[in-house]
Amino acid sequence: MVEVTIKISSCLQCPFCSCSRTVDAGYAYDYWCDKIKPKRIIAYYVEYAGDFPKEIPAWCPFRKENKNE
Repeated sequence: MVEVTIKISSCLQCPFCSCSRTVDAGYAYDYWCDKIKPKRIIAYYVEYAGDFPKEIPAWCPFRKENKNE
């Protein structure tokens, strides 16, 4: 087995991050983690890039400290 490690600084760089328009919100988006089933919300109503969370959530399954869970 091969394990590949990549360093990211934001969920936006993760291939499991998806987004959809926030209902009735114009240009805002909701961001989801598709790795966790059912999908888990990363951020609601993100209208500007600066509004996106700066840290990767503690519950992220790819965080080094969560790998053995």
